[in-house]
Amino acid sequence: MVPVTDTIVVALVSAILLGLDWRYRRRSLRLGTVILALVVWYVVQPSITVAGRRATAAGPEERVRVLRGDTLSEYMSGVDIMREYVIQANEEDRDIRLIALGVLAWLACSPAFRRDPAPEQVPPPA
Repeated sequence: MVPVTDTIVVALVSAILLGLDWRYRRRSLRLGTVILALVVWYVVQPSITVAGRRATAAGPEERVRVLRGDTLSEYMSGVDIMREYVIQANEEDRDIRLIALGVLAWLACSPAFRRDPAPEQVPPPA
C-alpha cells in the first residue's frame, strides 16, 4: 500500500511544477512536468508480474479456493489469487494515478486558458 505521505509528496511536487508552468510558461518546465507525470503513472500501475509472485508465495491455506461449494483447481485458484492481488494494487495506488492524470489533463487544457504575459515578459515599446 502506498503511504499517504507519498501521495502528499506527489501532489505537492505536481502543484509546484504546475504553478511554475502557469507563471513562467517555459517549454522545458512543461516537458519536465509531463515526463514526471508519465513516470509516476507508469510506476504506480498494477503489475501482473508482481501479482504472480505474490500468488506463488501465498500459503497453502490461501491457495485453496472454494466457489459455490466446489473447490477450484490449482490453476483457477492461482488465477483468482492473481486477480485479487491486481485489484488490491489498483485500489492502493488510485490516488497517485488520479494526480498524474489530473496533471496531464491540466497541461493539455491550460493553453486554452491563456493569460496576459507577466510585466517583465512584455517587450519594451519600440
